[in-house]
Amino acid sequence: MKEQCSCIPDVLIPGTIDCTVANTAYCLDAAGGAGTIPVVSVVVQSDPLNSGIVKIGTAALRTIKLDRGESISLPIDNLNKIWVESSVAGDDVNFLGLG
Repeated sequence: MKEQCSCIPDVLIPGTIDCTVANTAYCLDAAGGAGTIPVVSVVVQSDPLNSGIVKIGTAALRTIKLDRGESISLPIDNLNKIWVESSVAGDDVNFLGLG
């Protein structure tokens, strides 16, 4: 019988970022990049009820654009590396990390 690999992630980390100010960067770790939330991947979704465009990237530059309801899956080791912004105040960004 094979032993199960202990490296298989077993924690789901759900969250929603409320982009209260348009065109302002928000970190998925909810601590402005200062937190540490280890993951192996994350799915980021522009909420289906949004009015604007959501951008995803780093603290310095967000270049991937999502229309409402669209999502992207990213292999990444920490939520503090992903930043989002919306073109409309009050839009939400949903995420589900696998840690």
